[in-house]
Amino acid sequence: MPHLWSDTSRISDATVFKIKIRLRLQEWKFEAASARTAKQLPASATRNIEHKNARIAHSPLQKKCRDEVATLTGVLVEERQGHLRTTFREHNEITDLRAMATSAEPVLASSLYDLEDPAQKVPQEREGTKRQPRLKTSSKAIDKALNGGFDFGVVHCITGEDREDGQDLIRNLLAPHLLASEEATATVVDCTLAFDVRKLHKIIQTSLPLPEHALQTLGRLKIMKIFDYTGLTEAIAEVREHLEHKPAPRATISDSEDEEDLGAGEAKSVAVPSRELLIVTNLTHILAPMIRTSYVQGQAALTSLMRLFGHLAKTQDVCVMVFGDAHAKKVAEAETLSMFQSCLMRSGLGDGIGHLVDTHFYLHKLPRKKPEISGKEAPPKTHVLEMVQDRYGDRFGQWAAFEFDADGRMKDIS
Repeated sequence: MPHLWSDTSRISDATVFKIKIRLRLQEWKFEAASARTAKQLPASATRNIEHKNARIAHSPLQKKCRDEVATLTGVLVEERQGHLRTTFREHNEITDLRAMATSAEPVLASSLYDLEDPAQKVPQEREGTKRQPRLKTSSKAIDKALNGGFDFGVVHCITGEDREDGQDLIRNLLAPHLLASEEATATVVDCTLAFDVRKLHKIIQTSLPLPEHALQTLGRLKIMKIFDYTGLTEAIAEVREHLEHKPAPRATISDSEDEEDLGAGEAKSVAVPSRELLIVTNLTHILAPMIRTSYVQGQAALTSLMRLFGHLAKTQDVCVMVFGDAHAKKVAEAETLSMFQSCLMRSGLGDGIGHLVDTHFYLHKLPRKKPEISGKEAPPKTHVLEMVQDRYGDRFGQWAAFEFDADGRMKDIS
């Protein structure tokens, strides 16, 4: 039968501690018994008990227990010292490796691209996409300030003080877009149910050489009236589905050399992408109640909508125009985004709307003359479209002044 403590690898500190406690308790029992006996017995009997205790203390069993406890303690101490030496040696090795380590050399992205698949070719830019056309307006001043107009494939947000001014601007964006090409289409998501088609028809009618073609032009405009947030998301999904399944128009381009190769009467067809304009008349009218009820929930809904608009704009090359109202509370002059001191407006959708879109504009009014020059009467005001935030370009701070005539047509300030 193996000894109880023959396998020292299984003995822990707790076991050694228990053995010491048991030995100590046994010694205390002997001392207590000796003390009680010494009070009751004569001196001769007390000496006999002390002699017996001494013999027990020096008995082979007690000596064997002490020796084994000492052996176990020495083994544990040696194991701990060995573990500390191993840990210290590993720490020194890691320190040496860190000292030998050097920073990695930079690798060109083109090299990594070739390593992935050496046979693949880098897609070259097509001639038709080198200079993308932009959405022009009825104002040359605005087109000049925006380097040609509004970009396609991005999301624009226009915050205005007056909803009627925003409606006039929408009509002057739709008219030149629909008249620019016979393939151009547009969709208006009417959130306020206040879009006036008759005024748009009048603007288009005065711009065409044959006024009777105005209704044919309006046939490429789709108007979707919505009442709440759910209707807005359904409208966006419908527009996306329509664009994804829309066939690409093709235009015929004749080439004499190609006609000889293809045969008489045949011609080469080249795909001409059609431009789509999506306008949301007033997003504040839909989200303002949600933001007032729960600001966090309203901002989450706004962020989700802007992601949908951004994905639609980039995948389908759509120019997305989102209109919104200004907040009733003005901001301090030091906090305004406008370069004009008198423009203290802020977006009713929150201060973070500019970070969710690609470009952010303010549509406001400014006096044509200084008050001291115009006298006691209020000076006439003009409309100003100012870019206050631009994510990609360098058009921040660009602005243009214009006005609307009695028919709602946009005119530059002379």
